[in-house]
Amino acid sequence: MLTLKDVSVRFGRREVLRQVTLDVRQGSVLAIVGENGAGKSTALRVLAGELTPTSGDASLDGLPLRRWSAAEAARRRAVVPQHAHLTFSFQVLDVVLLGRFAHHRGRPGPDDERYARSALRQVGLHGFEERRYTQLSGGERQRVHVARTLAQLSGSSSPRYWLLDEPTASLDIAHRHTVLRLAGRLAHDDAVGVAVVLHDLNLAARYADRVAVMKDGKILQTGPVELLTDASLVETAFGVPVRYASVPGRALPLMFAEPSSAADSNPVNQETTNDL
Repeated sequence: MLTLKDVSVRFGRREVLRQVTLDVRQGSVLAIVGENGAGKSTALRVLAGELTPTSGDASLDGLPLRRWSAAEAARRRAVVPQHAHLTFSFQVLDVVLLGRFAHHRGRPGPDDERYARSALRQVGLHGFEERRYTQLSGGERQRVHVARTLAQLSGSSSPRYWLLDEPTASLDIAHRHTVLRLAGRLAHDDAVGVAVVLHDLNLAARYADRVAVMKDGKILQTGPVELLTDASLVETAFGVPVRYASVPGRALPLMFAEPSSAADSNPVNQETTNDL
């Protein structure tokens, strides 16, 4: 497992994570949800090894993250960041092949290219291999980075973990489902542990197996995704009333924000409402 145990993170005087305990399990999709500033992305960055906790422990398959070399960790764990900045006019296939660097160490072979091309097909970008990355739309660029991390995790029999920070934010409706279906397939068919930060609770309810609900840098509750049907929990986490509507053929109800007139005049609550 990829785990955090009693992890706290402090930036100056501000504590952004407070004794967070969390685990990403093989064969399962964990959705991390909460309002803006709840600590979701910070928790994911600690899991990714980008941040060292002020206190507590982060470990990968029982070994502290600090003891893994960058190359070894990269073969086990791939990260789709919230914002990926790439200004070089690389061809799309070359960007995806960057995900294979920990495997080929600068000398990509036929298998590396095969994994890269397969990843592009999976995100709906077959035929984009020779396109220039800088000429793509924001959503297409995001899917390129999803493909890069898919290629990074390909071809290994070791336990693997896929971390995604708001991967659907710049995607259209169809491709949001494409990416999250991929997350579910990797988890359930290939035993990959997946953790995804999401603002859309209906997407979390549809694709996650487990959920961690955060607020003010703390975990309110962690458990099966059915926790999202607890209106009291959701309202505490987001500060806005919610309602539920049953839909035929859907295991969990749809969730809707129902802000009061006081909330309508509060820009923070308005933003939270849009997230729901």
